Amino acid sequence: MNLFKKGAIGLILWGIFCLGYAHTINPVQISQQRAAVKKILTNLIYSYNIPGAVITYGFKGQPLQTVAVGFRDMSDFLPIENNTLFITGSITKSFTAMAILDLVRSGKIQENETLGKIADQYKGELKGVVSRYPSLTVVTIRELLVHTSGVPEDVNSSIFKNKFIVNPKHVWLDDELLDIAMKRPFYFKPGAAGKWSYTNTDYLLLGVVIRTIVGQEMPTVFRQLWHKAGLQNIYYANNGLIPAEALKNMATGYISVAGSNEMQLAFKNKTKVVVPGAKHYIAYSLNNAYNVFGPTASGMIANTAALAMWYRAIFEGKLLDKMGVDMLLNGISNGKYNHAKYALGVTTHVIPTYGYVVSHDGLAPGFSLFLIYFFKYNLVVALATNSSNPYVSTFDVHNGQILPGFIGAIMPVLVGHLKRSNK
Repeated sequence: MNLFKKGAIGLILWGIFCLGYAHTINPVQISQQRAAVKKILTNLIYSYNIPGAVITYGFKGQPLQTVAVGFRDMSDFLPIENNTLFITGSITKSFTAMAILDLVRSGKIQENETLGKIADQYKGELKGVVSRYPSLTVVTIRELLVHTSGVPEDVNSSIFKNKFIVNPKHVWLDDELLDIAMKRPFYFKPGAAGKWSYTNTDYLLLGVVIRTIVGQEMPTVFRQLWHKAGLQNIYYANNGLIPAEALKNMATGYISVAGSNEMQLAFKNKTKVVVPGAKHYIAYSLNNAYNVFGPTASGMIANTAALAMWYRAIFEGKLLDKMGVDMLLNGISNGKYNHAKYALGVTTHVIPTYGYVVSHDGLAPGFSLFLIYFFKYNLVVALATNSSNPYVSTFDVHNGQILPGFIGAIMPVLVGHLKRSNK
């Protein structure tokens, strides 16, 4: 099985996060570090006209630190707080991938099994899907996980965009999204050599597989994962509907009036506000303005501490042993820069300065997030903003090229304090 390959990188990584990056930081250093991070984060949101941002970071063996700056709501100038919630977008994919990984490791499915074979064994919802769309029969679990299925995207189609613009509060059921996707031809033959295409439909289909096999709805499946990882302040938008409990603590998202994303047309009747910063910037205020689409691909709502604890649980031994980490990180090359690979709901890269990293960004109208784990330092960083912007991510997911993001500005402060603490 491909997921069980044990390469040199897997051995090295396991050794690194078992041993840990030895260091101690005293309370004074922690306070100085937090002050430096807050100053940089404040300057960054001003430079890019972002209403608010929250960052959580922590080295293995040290308590997580959270810093919040700016506003969660510009209309009433409500300050953003440590526990403010955000739509996490595609960071959700790591949760869906973990649920699939549990099924693989328990022997209920195999990574190279086709949807057709699994449907014949388990029947149920998946059997109905492959019966309606026979071309999905030959697609394998692994091809869905690493985006080599060739299955067309749902949300970048004209059908979806037109419906969303007319009614952003439409409740998007998986069957409807899948029907939109399958009206289009496959991008390439499933598993074709050298082919890769990032599509949310892949993870929609993985959700169908999970529900079929475990016989439970996704909120139950995800709650079990959260419990194992010890996560709080995290929610799931089942059928795209954000739970009322989450809405109470959610940041209001903002999207530029002058942006180039045509989906912003859906919000032309929303309140406009001036976002302070280096440039004149007017944005639509997206206070519960739309329903999440494709929730197993992008339907989590969480604060940054929950996201940071999630990566900690995965990469610091709470959820996975060495074999599990090897399986999770067994990716496929998807870009020519920085040894870019797409693995199971995460991307992997080798940064010249900071070494091997695992990450994913999360984008939704009005929200931009980034979650990253630095194995060289056993350091996790989760960053969330309530603005649609290209500056939060560190990598171009399609080629691995480094982008001028927030993480690059903040990392020298974190690592600098670490180096000084170990002299």
